[in-house]
Amino acid sequence: MSHKVYQFIVIQVAILATNLFAQVGSPEPSITSGSRVRIKVDSSDSWIIGNIQDIRSDSIYFSSDQKKFPIKSISKFELSVGKKLRTMQGGKIGLLIGAIGGAIAYMVISSGDDAHFWTAEEAATIVAITSVTLGGLSGLAVGSFIKTDQWQAIAVQDIVPRFIPKDELTTLRSIHRQKKKRRWSASAFLGITNSNVGSDIESALKDNAFEVNRFGGITKEASSSTIFALNYRLNQLLGVGLMYSQIDLGETVAWQALGQFSGLGSPIKSSAKMTAFLFSVNQSFFNAGIGPAIYLTNSETVERENKTTKLGAVAQVGLQMPHPYWPVFIEFKIQYRMVGSVEIGPFEFEAGNQVLTFPKTKVGFNHTFIAVGIGFKF
Repeated sequence: MSHKVYQFIVIQVAILATNLFAQVGSPEPSITSGSRVRIKVDSSDSWIIGNIQDIRSDSIYFSSDQKKFPIKSISKFELSVGKKLRTMQGGKIGLLIGAIGGAIAYMVISSGDDAHFWTAEEAATIVAITSVTLGGLSGLAVGSFIKTDQWQAIAVQDIVPRFIPKDELTTLRSIHRQKKKRRWSASAFLGITNSNVGSDIESALKDNAFEVNRFGGITKEASSSTIFALNYRLNQLLGVGLMYSQIDLGETVAWQALGQFSGLGSPIKSSAKMTAFLFSVNQSFFNAGIGPAIYLTNSETVERENKTTKLGAVAQVGLQMPHPYWPVFIEFKIQYRMVGSVEIGPFEFEAGNQVLTFPKTKVGFNHTFIAVGIGFKF
């Protein structure tokens, strides 16, 4: 089960990452009241520039002079998607002017007499280089103050479907403000773990003369475990978070036979604490994340503890309800926690004159965690 869950997590993260880059790379701008557009009507070659007041099924209305343009008369439609600085274009023009001025100055000065510190040719070269440099810098400076519209062409048949009416735009802006305000979230989860820790210990006990077959059912399944999480949304799709979890990995009883009808059982309890930092991708109700984790594992008997610190990882998928931007939410989460192998033991068990030893043994602490939790955004 753990391996299948791990594969599922990796596949979902890959799908979300693909969707992320697809969305970032090809945005589809909407037309709203106030959008700056330019159009060509009928057979005219000149652009008409204005701001949209309203778009209906058959006409476009400009807000400045209440002009109305039938959609069927529009041959080209372009939407301003922002302003672009002309810094580089200004730099190129400045370099060209500086180069022309420098070339003229070079020809004039180089044909004259030598100066006190430089020859005529050296002086001409210095003036030419200075002219080109100053021209380029001046052009960059002037261009950095000049902004022009960046136009994106939109097919005439897409004008009406792309338009967002004023009342819908107000609602969208309200949701956007909520998204920006509620970037933080805190949540708590309660769930169960599924691991092979108990079965690995049980196999080692059988290999070391403990009579586990005679007294069957020695492994107790793990009980409930908890998660406390704090998350921050960097934007609509990406987030980061801190997570702390206390993990019960169950216990395995080491049986010893004292007589024909009696025995003594001493449990080996396994647990772990996890602190993790996650990078997450969020898409509507669904989210997935992966990140590094520090695990403090512990296997103990009545007389001895084995504590080990391990660097590992955790991957997860989650389903959040009722809506990603409501202040209170319920979330279902599946995690696969990659801890690796941990060396536990030796443990000694005494019963009368008999002493049995559980030697140092490597046990796999990887496990799956399934949980449901509640949280709030702020």
